[in-house]
Amino acid sequence: MIIHLIGNAHLRPAGLWSLDVGRDEVLATLRSAADRCDEYPEFKFTFGETWAYELVEAVDPKLFKRIRKLIKKGQWSVSHGMYSLIDPSQASEILWSRQLSYGHEFIRSRFGINPQVAVNFEAEYYPEWCLKLLLKAGYKGLVLKRTPENEDLPSIFRWVDDSGNELLCYVITPSYRTRSHELYGQIMESTEAGNLALGHALCFYGIGNHGGGPSKENIEYLKDHHESFESVELIFSTLEEFFNHALLMSDSFPEHRGGLGKPVICNWTRNSRLRKTQRLAESRLQACENFTENYPDKQILKEADEEIEQAWKAVMLTGSACFMDGWILPANYSEVDVLQKHALNIAEKWIYRFTRAWSRRQFEDSNFQQIAVLRSKASLAPVWVEWEPNLDGDRWGERLLFDLQESRVPIQFIETEREEAPSERILFPAKGSEEPSALFQMREPHLMMENTDISSRKEEVEVKALKTSLENKEVFIRMSPRSISRICPVDDHENNLLGRLGLTFSLFDDVRSGQQRIESFRELPFHAGIDSEGWDVGENGPLRATVINRGKLHDSPFEWYVNTYKGDVRIYHTFRIHFQEYGKLLQLSMQLDEPIEEWLNSVPFGEMRSSSSLQERSFFGWTHGQSANRSVGFLSDDLFSFSQDEQQLSFTLLRTPMSLSSDSGKKEVSMRSSLGNRDFGVHEFRFCIIPGVSREQMPKEWEDYVNKPAVMDRYEGMNRPPWQNSTPVHLQEVNEQRALRDGLMNHLPSAP
Repeated sequence: MIIHLIGNAHLRPAGLWSLDVGRDEVLATLRSAADRCDEYPEFKFTFGETWAYELVEAVDPKLFKRIRKLIKKGQWSVSHGMYSLIDPSQASEILWSRQLSYGHEFIRSRFGINPQVAVNFEAEYYPEWCLKLLLKAGYKGLVLKRTPENEDLPSIFRWVDDSGNELLCYVITPSYRTRSHELYGQIMESTEAGNLALGHALCFYGIGNHGGGPSKENIEYLKDHHESFESVELIFSTLEEFFNHALLMSDSFPEHRGGLGKPVICNWTRNSRLRKTQRLAESRLQACENFTENYPDKQILKEADEEIEQAWKAVMLTGSACFMDGWILPANYSEVDVLQKHALNIAEKWIYRFTRAWSRRQFEDSNFQQIAVLRSKASLAPVWVEWEPNLDGDRWGERLLFDLQESRVPIQFIETEREEAPSERILFPAKGSEEPSALFQMREPHLMMENTDISSRKEEVEVKALKTSLENKEVFIRMSPRSISRICPVDDHENNLLGRLGLTFSLFDDVRSGQQRIESFRELPFHAGIDSEGWDVGENGPLRATVINRGKLHDSPFEWYVNTYKGDVRIYHTFRIHFQEYGKLLQLSMQLDEPIEEWLNSVPFGEMRSSSSLQERSFFGWTHGQSANRSVGFLSDDLFSFSQDEQQLSFTLLRTPMSLSSDSGKKEVSMRSSLGNRDFGVHEFRFCIIPGVSREQMPKEWEDYVNKPAVMDRYEGMNRPPWQNSTPVHLQEVNEQRALRDGLMNHLPSAP
């Protein structure tokens, strides 16, 4: 058996250590590895994270030049080449794209090579959709670690997709790291786990869990014991050399279809606030780049690209810290938060600049105040716009809203975001079009154009909220004090989408899954459901109706808002909770009236059909269920994991897991651990349910749901103020009142 000795260092930017410590580990580890290469010409080193190479290039250019020479010499191998390691089962499509494209481009531009072997020792589960991603990125091999979740996998096998494309995979045993100088046990375990027919096996070695790499003593041991193992030849090697041998015999290895390992019910919902900010930063940066399309000023675009690239790097680093295994040093929360907020600020800065500059070019000047609605992508779907127009401190009064075709646009006055606001907040529909923008004009009744149809300001009420129901002309929703019990067509109340348990929120007793393995959250005991006296009416208007449920889940106060809009079958929910539970798990569950025959779930770069499963899975924006007679779609950008029963969807929202006492075996709450998870405090979750939607429509529904428009007031060319020289009484200043007292400016309206 030929044992390929892979000297490596496993490095993450942050985790149970600070970001600065991670950076220092990079500089020390790669410098040490370069020294070992110079000292031992036969030694070979393997390392692949782009963020580390980028850091060395910036901070230690001499070391970077040494690494480039070692790569050309064949002593230094660049594996995987992603920007930083991410959990393959949780990273979004946006994050996957950036990690691969930026990381690989950096490696190609600096070293002139294309990484061919993917490596991830943190991953306990690879969903089957990851295979297409890895193949598309040009990988020929994948190396992962042996864990309890993938212990049934052979050491080497072919991972095959539905089209027959395959990736050669190797599961290393026992681990990627070694803590002692002597490597006898590591070599024996690796040898015994190898494939005899292949005659080659991988043996990783290197000190430390986040740096260090092979030591001099490691290398000396391997040189001294080169011939000490019976029927074993030890060679310093790289992953590329091993896979070049293995690929020649690829057809002889067993075939595997489906995911690698199985999902682990563990940390998908810990650090919920950081995870939501992470997704928000990713989506806003993506929207920012969409707005750059067709921008004419190349100098400004160059400046923007440089800043946006730095923001993406920050997001890629925080994606690694937040999404790998769920554990992060509590002191690192502020570091991760600063990086995420920095990325968000850059995105919002450039969205503002691009949209305002675009509107100046796109829209003609007008003597009426306008509201502009700009999407990052054109869509034929309408969008509901909430806005509080800047009216120089005036209230809306008798103004009307028109589109550019001089058609009046209905509005609804809604609750403002400030108490005693000087103006009113309005809700109005913006029709979809093949253009990404829409423009609306506010008009004073006495300034209307000739032949403009000014019908009554009152709109026919097509949406209605009561304390027990909510409806429009499309859908009827019945509420019980603790749940939503009925979703059905308005003209057929017996055709209920929901089962007996309906739609509700519940608390369960939680455990630390790292210490106690469970197959599904169904094994956890129920703790508490919603405690509420029922629903209140929040809005009853011509365009939107809202009901609100306020109460407690055990000790945690909550507010649950449900909205329905005119002519819209979609049901929008906002759940806000002040979470203060120890050792508890919060779930949203939706029971359907009929067993689901097939689920269709969103995954990065596509969608995947699946059967019902109680195993927890990552949630990527939407899922669709089809029963014999009904279908339903579920949209959200705030949820991270879910499980599927024949008739039930269960989404895990928040966790503060219990610790297990080593003395008594009893479940005990660890105050320090729970606070470290940072799920205490106020959280908000938004989601949308679409009864009757087709599975083909779901990707477009998701794109419209997440594509939030930019809204702004426009004043260009406007003869302000709209009241010209006749300031209304409630807005008159001291100077105008003085003039009236002295018998001047008699054209001004005066108080009765």
